[in-house]
Amino acid sequence: MLGLKTFINSWVLVAAVSAVPLSAGNADYFPLQVGNQWVYQTASRWFSGTSKVVSIPGMKTIDGTNYFIVEGLEPRVIYMRSDEETGVLYVYEERSGGEAQYAAFATPAGASYRTMADPCNATALVRARDVKVNVPAGAFTGAMHV
Repeated sequence: MLGLKTFINSWVLVAAVSAVPLSAGNADYFPLQVGNQWVYQTASRWFSGTSKVVSIPGMKTIDGTNYFIVEGLEPRVIYMRSDEETGVLYVYEERSGGEAQYAAFATPAGASYRTMADPCNATALVRARDVKVNVPAGAFTGAMHV
């Protein structure tokens, strides 16, 4: 299906989303827009087949910056924004009162970036770009394997 991309994180979290071409590609992998919803199917060597629904019901302004309200990605509601120029997806950390990097979609294959997405591992390695994946939703090209 042309125009669709998939983001895969280290525990094989797969989502197919409509692509809106932007310079660094954030919208291709994680389109932040009110009303968007994804169903993720997770799998690992310990479990498989569990689903998680992630949705964006609205927006919130915090200290003059607009964030999307993201439900279902983490155990708590989180606030995210995307910087299309740098390809970085940020999450607002309520405890620290600042932002943390969640993903860096412009990172080349073989390089790593800092992330707060996994509390056990603060570094993400981009294993490959332009990967082909087959998932229950179909076959997709243009995946990013992190």
